[in-house]
Amino acid sequence: MITLHDKLLFTGVILLSITLMLFLNFFVYSDSPNSVVIEVDGEVYAEYNLKDIKDEKIVNVVTEYGSNKIRITNSSLEVTDASCEDKLDVMSAPITKANQIIVCVPNHLTVRMKSDSNISDEIDRVAY
Repeated sequence: MITLHDKLLFTGVILLSITLMLFLNFFVYSDSPNSVVIEVDGEVYAEYNLKDIKDEKIVNVVTEYGSNKIRITNSSLEVTDASCEDKLDVMSAPITKANQIIVCVPNHLTVRMKSDSNISDEIDRVAY
């Protein structure tokens, strides 16, 4: 049987979760990105400055693990094709904010948007 205390605890957990989500969305992911970093096995494969991209840029990443096709515009990034079986990276939505990532685990690929803010790098180091 659910008591009043159970309901209060459940409500408190939900409110705490919503507060944390809003904090992360407005403060951690609020920087506008200025570059895209493509990594394979944790090593930088390529880095592109978003200011240098006029319309869109298609990048084909071909490695020993497989291939990915990445579409970069001056405001977003998405994986449009991949050689992996599950294609979860292709099904993910385009990313538009700093510190957002798309990962293809079978192909050892990580694609992220980053800003020049030092706060973003500190958060990533602590989270890793």
